[in-house]
Amino acid sequence: MIISDQLLISFGAEVHSYQSNQLIFNEGNAAKYYYQIKKVQ
Repeated sequence: MIISDQLLISFGAEVHSYQSNQLIFNEGNAAKYYYQIKKVQ
């Protein structure tokens, strides 16, 4: 399920860009944030 950008930003979301080889989170770690991946190149 994709949540609209406008709704996320209205609740304080931040937009970040990452390199394709940059680690964002590790599988199995406790979640601290919600990540919505919009585009993979």
